[in-house]
Amino acid sequence: MTRVVPRQDWLRLVLEADGLSDYRDVEHHGESMDWVVRGVSLLSMALVGFMLVAVGIGISQSRPQVTAERDQLQARVLAEQTRSKGVEAAYLAAQASLKDTQSAVRPDMDGALAAALDQQTVASAFVAMRGPGVVLVLEDAKRPTLAGTADLGRVIDRDVQHAVNGLWAAGAEAISIDGIRLTSRTSIRNAGNAILVDYQPVASPLQIRALGDPKRISARLRGLGEWQELVQLRDKYRVQWSFTSRRRLVVPAGTSTLPTLAHVIGAQ
Repeated sequence: MTRVVPRQDWLRLVLEADGLSDYRDVEHHGESMDWVVRGVSLLSMALVGFMLVAVGIGISQSRPQVTAERDQLQARVLAEQTRSKGVEAAYLAAQASLKDTQSAVRPDMDGALAAALDQQTVASAFVAMRGPGVVLVLEDAKRPTLAGTADLGRVIDRDVQHAVNGLWAAGAEAISIDGIRLTSRTSIRNAGNAILVDYQPVASPLQIRALGDPKRISARLRGLGEWQELVQLRDKYRVQWSFTSRRRLVVPAGTSTLPTLAHVIGAQ
């Protein structure tokens, strides 16, 4: 007698067949893969956290050293500035004393000696001077003229050097840059993006004062190559500058220290 299997039993048999067991295996395999992925993620996060902690510890350990080095550098800079101001004050005091001595002995000098003394004090920028002259102002371009990372529209030491050389060649008798008197020992150099005149920083716009006959200086300067360089700076790199005549200008006395290693030939 044949046994009739109810429909529900057939469905149960089908669900328990090998095909369903495969699906169950896949399901268990997927659960295993999930645990693997979670484990790798946790391990990666732990590794990143360890690296961040190690970097933080390194920075915190190096910070005191960096701070100490910075404080030492700042202290050295302040000490040098203080020393420089002291030397300058001593120089100005000696300069004033020497002027008093010259005034005291001047009545006893003959005319030739007095004239020679005046000539030397002017040439060494020992005294302030006043008179007619010209003013040349150099200023950076309003918009940068870039060549890679370099700003060609910025006034640099070479531009100032050429302008000063042109003014000397045109007949200037005394020159100052932003109140710093130029002498034969004055240097004009770049230090990074700053311009140093006699080791003192100056910034755009720079005012160059030159004493002398304004008409003669203007006429001679326009015929020199330095004038053409100024024109090129304006036309090609948009560097701004102005050149004006003045009836009365003042340039201060120089503050550069006197030579310490040079000696007069034949002197004991």
